Amino acid sequence: KNEFAEFIYPIVICDPAPFDQTVKLRNDTMITAAIWDIILYEDKSKYTPDYDNIIVPAVDVEQHATELFGTGLSFKHESILGADVQFYYEEDINSYIIPSVPNYSTYSPVVEKITNDGDKYTLLVGYVPPTPTWLTMTSKETPTPHKYVNYIVSKHGDKYTLISIQEVANAETSHDSGL
Repeated sequence: KNEFAEFIYPIVICDPAPFDQTVKLRNDTMITAAIWDIILYEDKSKYTPDYDNIIVPAVDVEQHATELFGTGLSFKHESILGADVQFYYEEDINSYIIPSVPNYSTYSPVVEKITNDGDKYTLLVGYVPPTPTWLTMTSKETPTPHKYVNYIVSKHGDKYTLISIQEVANAETSHDSGL
């Protein structure tokens, strides 16, 4: 479960709408998830520092997007300007300027259940909302997911690829239906 949660974490941060084919994903979702994958798991010392940011070549963003979502993707590089975090695309250097350590609260994934059919896995994923540390330290209760979605993931060797995301009415329905 932890291995799957680690794989999908950059995607959960984006909280994309359900989709049935990765080639239908919104451009900003692919780029944002790829950048979060870099922030979370890449050795950032290999990138050029720029004050509190790092400069990440667009080709690295494309590589991480392909690792998450598979091949056949089309990219339109652009700045991603959210309310809490910004990833600036600099066309003249074909790179993104991203915070080296963003101060941003995100959903966290909790993989509740896994079923598989060959190399295809269905993950029932709970989205746990950002919770202040003081609250988790002083409460005996664990944070409960705000919503649930199914992630359909394929495995090739030791690598995973996201195939689709499906809405879940509620966790009880998913548990009862065998998902």
